[in-house]
Amino acid sequence: MTITRKSIKKKLIQNKWIGTTIDMPGRNSLARDIFGDNLVFTFNKFGSCKLVLPNRTLCARWRLKDMEVYFRGKDFKTKAFLRMYKSIDDFYYFDLYNIENYMVSFYTKDYLDKASSSSAKEE
Repeated sequence: MTITRKSIKKKLIQNKWIGTTIDMPGRNSLARDIFGDNLVFTFNKFGSCKLVLPNRTLCARWRLKDMEVYFRGKDFKTKAFLRMYKSIDDFYYFDLYNIENYMVSFYTKDYLDKASSSSAKEE
């Protein structure tokens, strides 16, 4: 399936996104080491979104422009860069900047479940 603006929006909305890793110059670690647990991000088709941290929930509005998602709200203002591949099926993660001064990588729950089950099979 080719990548279109509509397919990107659909993929963002249909998935639960799990923030698992922190990537910054001089610091790479698991999100649960910094925040106490993984982060959960959900998108609403009407332009609202919710980022659930272990100790609070952040709400904002989102919009897609080119290959960036912009977030604006009382709780946070930032953007995410989407790395696109040849197919929308290959789009399974994005990096979100400035979450309590960290860059967090979010993966679809389906992707993490598949990765977890395949690593369990290898053991």
